[in-house]
Amino acid sequence: MTRTTVTLEGADTLSRSLAAAARDLGDLTRAHTETARDVVARARGKAPRLTGALAGSIRGEGGAEAATITAGYAGVPYAGVQEYGWAVRGIRAQPYLRPAVAESEGAAVANTADELDRVVGRIKGA
Repeated sequence: MTRTTVTLEGADTLSRSLAAAARDLGDLTRAHTETARDVVARARGKAPRLTGALAGSIRGEGGAEAATITAGYAGVPYAGVQEYGWAVRGIRAQPYLRPAVAESEGAAVANTADELDRVVGRIKGA
């Protein structure tokens, strides 16, 4: 019986690169931050205006796993009513967040793809 030994050179470097990529792919903060900025800009432009307080209350944040957009606060308690309406009170919906999210879908995909390309590019360069 003949025994053959194979030595894989660079396996430790490959292992470290893949571990770093896995870590980076678990944190898409950069892509989510860009997406949040896009949605916020669109939503502010679509928000119904009387005083501008509603548009000014729209905020976005990018996290490792998602982009989060909020509207309203104690001084602007009607953010949800404007978005969804309030039939019992005769207030019709004037959506501004949902259309902004829908319009930003392509940019969100592109932001995520760019971040994935960046991570994969680092692996190729390692």
